[in-house]
Amino acid sequence: MKQRVERVFEKIVTPAKTGVLNISPLEIVAAGLTIGLLFWLNDAVATSKIPLIIPSFAASVGVLYTQPGMSNARSWNVIAGQFFGALAGFICASIFTGSLPLAVGCAVGLALLFQRTTHSLHPPALATALIVVITPDAHGAMFLVRPVLAGSIIIVAIAWIVHLFEITALAHLKLMVTPPKEGEPSVT
Repeated sequence: MKQRVERVFEKIVTPAKTGVLNISPLEIVAAGLTIGLLFWLNDAVATSKIPLIIPSFAASVGVLYTQPGMSNARSWNVIAGQFFGALAGFICASIFTGSLPLAVGCAVGLALLFQRTTHSLHPPALATALIVVITPDAHGAMFLVRPVLAGSIIIVAIAWIVHLFEITALAHLKLMVTPPKEGEPSVT
């Protein structure tokens, strides 16, 4: 029974090594629950029922769980990158009020400039810049704080918890499965 529990536990927290995909079932569930939570929070607290930021957040979640070792998946990159993307969108939407193509180009370019100068490059945040420019009347200045900053922090916090759980679980699993070397005390 103990070996069966260990095998099931290992399948839940160990990433699948098939092709390019290197993601555990736990990460897949956590990614879906994170976006569901953000969607629900948007519905519960937003004055306008426009969940347009959700696709950008979904891309951020995808980066966090599929590329955890990459620089664009660092906490700073996700949080600051999303914030600077939204800020660039606000600036360009207010400068180019009469020309959507100019505002869109400005927003993406300015978001990249902000992200490069602050070392917070996070490609999904470029979509956030576009969302702000395309729907300027739907977002006030509080959009920078909620949902952008708050949502980014929630995404990073959940990813931290999942990754810490996986590291702890895998370490514990290794202790349970690996027999002690000669002279070492048993862990059980």
